[in-house]
Amino acid sequence: MPWVKTAIASWVELVSSLLDISRMESGQMPLNRIPCDLRDIARRAAESVALLAQEKKLTIQVGGDAASVTVDCAIMHRSLSTCWGTPSSSLPRTASSG
Repeated sequence: MPWVKTAIASWVELVSSLLDISRMESGQMPLNRIPCDLRDIARRAAESVALLAQEKKLTIQVGGDAASVTVDCAIMHRSLSTCWGTPSSSLPRTASSG
């Protein structure tokens, strides 16, 4: 049941995002800035919402060259996953034919 694992991961990311917002609003957001490959972060974020996007008949593709950035990799991953996951979860499901 890969969908269970994906659903749990989505909930964990949602809770983490809510905690991030709370920390940002209080000015207590700890950042662990390290050099990361933005393309790799984007690829992993796309994979984390792929099942949800697939249910909505959406495709998220990540391409291009590696891009080294200095960020908090976990927060960047959660931010991209939230951005890509939220719109696809709020879209109506398309009716299947046949």
